Amino acid sequence: MSKTTISEEEFDKLYGTEKKAAAFFEAWRWPNGRYCPECGSTDTYKHKTRLFYYHCRDCRKQFSCRNDSMMESSRIPFRKWLKALYKINVARKGVASLQISKELGMSQASAWFMLMRIRNATVEHEPELAKKIILDDPEDDNSGGQPEGKKKTGKSKRKSKTVNLKEKTDNYKLSGIIEIDEMFPGGKERNKHFNKRLKAGRGAVGKAIVLDMRERGKGGRYRAFVIENRDKETLHRIIFDNVELGSLIYTDDWLGYRGLDGPYKHFVVKHGKHEYAVGDINTNSIESTHAVFKRSLMGVYHHVSKKHLPLYVSEEAHRLNKGAVENDLIYRIGAICTNSVGRRLPYKELVNRDG
Repeated sequence: MSKTTISEEEFDKLYGTEKKAAAFFEAWRWPNGRYCPECGSTDTYKHKTRLFYYHCRDCRKQFSCRNDSMMESSRIPFRKWLKALYKINVARKGVASLQISKELGMSQASAWFMLMRIRNATVEHEPELAKKIILDDPEDDNSGGQPEGKKKTGKSKRKSKTVNLKEKTDNYKLSGIIEIDEMFPGGKERNKHFNKRLKAGRGAVGKAIVLDMRERGKGGRYRAFVIENRDKETLHRIIFDNVELGSLIYTDDWLGYRGLDGPYKHFVVKHGKHEYAVGDINTNSIESTHAVFKRSLMGVYHHVSKKHLPLYVSEEAHRLNKGAVENDLIYRIGAICTNSVGRRLPYKELVNRDG
């Protein structure tokens, strides 16, 4: 068995039962000890009849590790959730909902909704939105929020505090050498029915636009954003929000990148003049990610609507970031579990998105 990945046979031996799968999710949900998601109390005990459920002595509510996560209100067994997470992380180009439905024994609709909730849990927190989150008190320890040596009581509460994400994301921005480019997922105009053609030109007409950027070197991070247009204002805003000032930026000769000199060290590869590399200056690395993502759209998913495209882009970013060879597979799966807390995605909200 590889140090960083696990074969499907070995994975089934480790987590193939409902009890083992539930223990996996609980360990990642409550690494510092179990607590009630409703009131924060650590004074909890196992439910006598409901498997994998717990009672809170303070608020008298029942709960499980599904609460306030991607699995909330789901009747799909833990082992199937965990197997879907395994499939998403080991498949280089993703896995289709129809394939998951056949392998796990469920309807295609249920498999699709489950995969979309998992993709939603891969979305990175964006500090520029200045969202508010609840973080554990750093003084809490493995006793579940209780100081060492003190006995838990019914009135024990899990300490928490509200912080701005900007205060906790000092290393959020990319740095070093950054390659930036756009890709245009979508079919060609000439392949559409005549009455559905936009008749507005060629090239990127009618396609979605994805701006992505990647740090060079081993473990280089990757970011991608679905954008409405690629004008200078849009591109500069995203770059300033995600790249450290003074970094080296390599792009093609698109007009929207003009003006980056000064805040950054900007170098251009003139694709319009059939120039694709000048020494180490090129965008080959970022373009290779385009190839992989487009292969997944055409060969695995076949069709992705514009309104759902950001979640598929986020899934690809997760595989490129957390899927680095030095990252253990269990860590990559656990990262999604941890990130899913507070990320419940109701079906109506998913299907009624704008787009």
